Amino acid sequence: VTVGETTYKGGTFTDGEFKFYAFDKVKSVTDEVIIKALDKDGNVLDAKTLQIVTK
Repeated sequence: VTVGETTYKGGTFTDGEFKFYAFDKVKSVTDEVIIKALDKDGNVLDAKTLQIVTK
């Protein structure tokens, strides 16, 4: 997960659902947040830019 220019590793992927705790990383709805799926060698398989919304 990349927020702005900082990349974080981690998260879980179970039954087709990805979870990553980002509360302390995303500071604003205007932050650019990108999720990248990597293979075992670190090659990017897919990347998606998220739209951040407030509750």
